[in-house]
Amino acid sequence: MKRQSRVVTAIAFASLWILMGLNTANADYTLYKYLYDFKLLDASGINAGYLAAEQIAWFLGLDFMQFRALFSAVGLGLIVLFIRRYSTCPNIVLALYALLPFMYDVVQFKFFLAASIAIYSLRFLIDRPKFFGLKYGIGLYIAALIHPASFLFIVFVIGLLSERNAFRVSLIAAAFVLIAVYSGLAQHISTFLLDSVKQAAYMTELGRFGWIPYFVSGVGGVALSYFSSSRRHCTELSRFDRAPLRFRRYFESAKYAFLPLLAMLPLSVQNFYRPIRSGNLLILIFLSSFVFDGSDFSIGFSRTEIKAIGILFLAWLVFTQIILYKGVIDPVLVTELTNNFLWS
Repeated sequence: MKRQSRVVTAIAFASLWILMGLNTANADYTLYKYLYDFKLLDASGINAGYLAAEQIAWFLGLDFMQFRALFSAVGLGLIVLFIRRYSTCPNIVLALYALLPFMYDVVQFKFFLAASIAIYSLRFLIDRPKFFGLKYGIGLYIAALIHPASFLFIVFVIGLLSERNAFRVSLIAAAFVLIAVYSGLAQHISTFLLDSVKQAAYMTELGRFGWIPYFVSGVGGVALSYFSSSRRHCTELSRFDRAPLRFRRYFESAKYAFLPLLAMLPLSVQNFYRPIRSGNLLILIFLSSFVFDGSDFSIGFSRTEIKAIGILFLAWLVFTQIILYKGVIDPVLVTELTNNFLWS
């Protein structure tokens, strides 16, 4: 009912910020609080960009929770600005983001900061202002300084290609990654790129079955986006502002960027599903416009087809939530919701 209301957006932002910025316990909280309180400058997993954020907070005299409160506002602000710019129903997208993947962002805070910068930087690929390639590169570089896994968002440059070429390039890249993973080539190359700690975390968990549900979820999101593609060219959807149209045009190709990321899942679901999980925000923006806007974005589709895709979209959301939260309800959901400065 209030899918575009700025007041509702503000309420949603405040709610998410309270849950993240005022959280006092989660799976990663104690370790990072220890590193922050003792000002450890050379700990494993502390990268130059994240260290710079800590140093700003140290200079301001903030404790660890205040540090999280400050930078969660920055990260969430970037996410909200991106959604407000490119979605035709931003508050629906924010509500869905609260379900997927926000609760993991509260825990994996360092990656959240990096991912929020990487996702916001996609606006340069979508809008293509002057020197857009350089601006995107700078944004992605800053994100990678905070968490190197965010560099994997580089695959979304595929959105600059035509849809047909993007599909071909993504399919070839995914096939190459799978061959490299199962031949051991990827593990060998990683010895030159990663330290021993990161190499052990990212490259030694090769398994046959644990990654399959995540793979199915990822393929399902891409397939739903494909079948929801407008049967009319983007330029004919004249009712909308130019930004959502540019996003739609970009995402028609960028949806295939998930394929090479999915091919990395057999190495380590825990690490390589992260950019997919955060990148799902693009799918939420795309499919929400199709299912909930109910006008030009679904032009050419019958009401029955729209309802069917809406049901499949809901099924995809439920399935993805199940695989994400199964077995971690207590350490993730319960811990986050019951440990907060305002009510714990």
